[in-house]
Amino acid sequence: MAVADPPVVDRASAPEWLVAQLAEGRPGCTTVVAHSIMFQYLSDDGRRAMLAAIDEAGQAATEDAPFAWLRLEPGGDQAELRLTTWPGGTTHLLGRSSYHGPPVVWLAPVGGVIRPSTR
Repeated sequence: MAVADPPVVDRASAPEWLVAQLAEGRPGCTTVVAHSIMFQYLSDDGRRAMLAAIDEAGQAATEDAPFAWLRLEPGGDQAELRLTTWPGGTTHLLGRSSYHGPPVVWLAPVGGVIRPSTR
């Protein structure tokens, strides 16, 4: 499959790449930024740039072009899975896990639906 349809690999830092990807809204689609245990490896400037890009995309989100930020990042002695959705900027703590896998504790309502918009 990769030979028939080779993947595109962009050479860029995470903040530079994210800013470029979020430059244009995508009406009719929910844009999701997802990452796992990576913020600690960014420089202070890199973290600020990524957070600014995420905040800007969130503020620009509409009912027709919602935005979501899903991340698994350190939360004390465990990693925390959090989801923030826009419009609205509501954050949900979905779960906690060790840094290298099980045990995983799911905290979101079982069978519940978390929607990125109020529509």
